[in-house]
Amino acid sequence: MKLLYLLLGLLIVPMVSPAFAQVNVTCPAGQTYDNNTKMCITCWEDGTCSFTDDPFGIMILPFERVFGGLTIVVMWGLLVSILWLRTQNPMLIGVVGIAMTAAYMSFAPAVPANEFDGARVMGGALFALSLGISIYHLVNTRLFQPPQ
Repeated sequence: MKLLYLLLGLLIVPMVSPAFAQVNVTCPAGQTYDNNTKMCITCWEDGTCSFTDDPFGIMILPFERVFGGLTIVVMWGLLVSILWLRTQNPMLIGVVGIAMTAAYMSFAPAVPANEFDGARVMGGALFALSLGISIYHLVNTRLFQPPQ
C-alpha cells in the first residue's frame, strides 16, 4: 500500500507543483515580469518610473490601477465633500470642482478613460443643476425683498 502511495505521489506531484511547470507569462503594456515574486510589476512598484518627466502622471498611476479611470472623480469627491461640509455653498463648490477638473484635464493624457467621460457628463449636469438652483434663489430673494 505504501508503494502505491509513493508511485501516485511521484506521478501527481510533478504535474501539480509550480516548480516543474513551465508558465509563459505575458504582462500588460508598461509592466514587467519579476521572477522573484512571480508577478507582473509596474514601474511605480519597483521605482523605475521617469518621475521628473511627468510627476502628476506618475503620482496618479497607482490610483488609476485601483480605481480604473475614476481617480479624479474619487479625489474630486473627497475634496468637494470636505469643502461642502465647511461652507455649504453650491456656487463655491461648483467653481472649485470645475477648477479641479480643468487642472486635471490640462495635465491628464489626451485620451481620458471611458469612465471619466461618463463622470464628466454627470458632473456637468450636476453643476448646471446647482447653477439653476443658485439663480432661482438669487431671483427669489430679490423679488420678495422689501423696498429700501
